[in-house]
Amino acid sequence: MASVVEAPRRSPAEAASPGLPGTPSARSIPGVARFQDWHPDGTSVLTLVVGLTFLIPNQMTIPALGGLGRPELLLSIALMGWWGITKLVPSMTVRGNQPIRWLLALYFCSFGVSYVAGHARGLTPAEASSADRFFIFLLGAMAISLVVADGVPTRARLDKLLSRLTYFGAYLGITGSLQFLFNFDITDKLNIPFLALNNELFGIQSRSTLNRVSGTSTHPIEYGAVLAMCLMVAIHFVITTEDPKEKQRRLIVAGLIALPGAFSVSRTNAASVVIGLIILAIVWNARYRFYAFLAGCAGVVALQALAPGLLATIRALFLYAGEDPSISGRRKDYDDAFEFIAERPILGRGSGTFIPEEYFILDNQWLGELITKGYVGLFVMGLMFVVPAMMTRIMRTEVRSYDTLHLTQTVFAVIAIAAFASVTFDSFYYVQFRMVWFVMIGVAGTMWRLHKAGTLEYAKPVPADELAFVDRKLRRTPADANA
Repeated sequence: MASVVEAPRRSPAEAASPGLPGTPSARSIPGVARFQDWHPDGTSVLTLVVGLTFLIPNQMTIPALGGLGRPELLLSIALMGWWGITKLVPSMTVRGNQPIRWLLALYFCSFGVSYVAGHARGLTPAEASSADRFFIFLLGAMAISLVVADGVPTRARLDKLLSRLTYFGAYLGITGSLQFLFNFDITDKLNIPFLALNNELFGIQSRSTLNRVSGTSTHPIEYGAVLAMCLMVAIHFVITTEDPKEKQRRLIVAGLIALPGAFSVSRTNAASVVIGLIILAIVWNARYRFYAFLAGCAGVVALQALAPGLLATIRALFLYAGEDPSISGRRKDYDDAFEFIAERPILGRGSGTFIPEEYFILDNQWLGELITKGYVGLFVMGLMFVVPAMMTRIMRTEVRSYDTLHLTQTVFAVIAIAAFASVTFDSFYYVQFRMVWFVMIGVAGTMWRLHKAGTLEYAKPVPADELAFVDRKLRRTPADANA
């Protein structure tokens, strides 16, 4: 009689997946289950785009494409196509009112009108080529805002995107620190397949006997402005993170962004940080403000120890700004610029046509908009800052949790820094600055969409003392808060 052999018993986890008896399932291996559950979304793709922007020096492009060969720009253009396809497929379309779409459509229309006006005036070959490049830059920037606004599905994924932005900001700060403190420039040692330098790297230069650096940015002013914007987001996570170990990591990231910003040796970084901190302090209690004061004092001591003379140089940049050749040169350029404005005040000379090769460097994005797009374009550019800022103001009056209140204030602070910094250089033409600016425009759109759907705030009870603090900051009565 044939014997019957009983098959070995399998655990529920083993039975749920094919394999030999006794062999652990793939999902039981640490990390594998998380990988199998991972599905790419807008946050995933945007992480790649932002990472390429920060990790690769701005001057490295695909040689055959010149200035249009930046990897993140090409990926951004592809994202615009992907976003357009989602509008054609009902199941993929994000429903609901989204002011950011209308804002970007208006900005694109202002560009189009100015573009046509420029060609009607007659462009030189260099101007026409620059206008076409500006069109590509604009499409890429718009794609970033649209994918953030419509492609980030949840508040958790939004926080993940912003968290990764701070890590990339810390990387930028580290590259600048190596340049400033050790004269080690990682940017001229990178050898990336299929990429080559399209323009000369800024490298390590000097200002008042001190190194002046830019990390992977194009210029120290951009470097300082981008770090100032990233710092506001890093501070947000320091304030709102509850886990002690995670808070320590957030403090380290904030420090790696804050201190290196001073290595740009620029007025833009110092003034931007002050503006951002003032805005954030509005929603801080006395304890947070005291901690910020202590952190500022520690930062001053650290900078003095790391780079004696740096603080004195930055102070002199403000005290003796009238004697700075860069300031006097800009004043002269402004006088010449208004002659161009008087010629075509309404629609301007044509988007992207005011190029240094044929005219001069403006170092002022607002003035550049006025020259190239006229008063119409200047008004629309103002809306690019005002509309996201107003959206955060509206959401701020309606939220109930402090972490969400602080997030709205953080976005407002970054937008304010972007508006201010655009006075100090022609910001739209700088890759990293443009990326962070349009990401934050999209973040305002994501928050608006989630807020209207009732999913912006995490589904957890709000402590009574926290809710009372939020109400005091917003000057709401209990009846208003419960409405």
